[in-house]
Amino acid sequence: MRIRASVQHNFETSKALAYITAFKKYNPKKRFIFLTVLRLVLLLVVVFELAILLYFESAYGIVYNFKWFMILFIIISLWLIASGFWVYYFFPKIQYNSMLKMKNFRDEYFFSDEAFIDTVSNEEYNERTEIRYSMLFKVYETSQYFFIFRNKIEAYVVDKSTIEGGTAEDIRNKLSEVLKDKYYICNY
Repeated sequence: MRIRASVQHNFETSKALAYITAFKKYNPKKRFIFLTVLRLVLLLVVVFELAILLYFESAYGIVYNFKWFMILFIIISLWLIASGFWVYYFFPKIQYNSMLKMKNFRDEYFFSDEAFIDTVSNEEYNERTEIRYSMLFKVYETSQYFFIFRNKIEAYVVDKSTIEGGTAEDIRNKLSEVLKDKYYICNY
């Protein structure tokens, strides 16, 4: 098996990597919408409950000691909603901007039976790394990319549309054979 693939570092690949890091195997858009709606509903329920408690407290002089807990819950809910927007909309941009020095880099991958070779290059830099499949941490596969994690932080992004000399299924079969339950297929 000798398959060649590559990736050009741009905003789309950076965004896909940010989403796979944040949302794992879940569809980022659906997960973001689900979590935001869930948090908003919980927030509205607690705000409504707090309004009722404050009404009874002012109308009947009943003192509820847990209203501060509800206010704290409202603050935490607002923070979770804001952090969800940050992760979905701003984190990919921040990650891309932090990787601007790699903008002109192109990764070339060569998949063999036992390992894959990553060749990174631009006008000033050239590096070649060989990594055995057994040394990989995990792999996520989406409809457009393979995300091959060397450890918890470092990932190689392989664009499926650039595969030559084989198919994405060939790569999938080899990687899933070695990684078994650390190979995740994402349905998006």
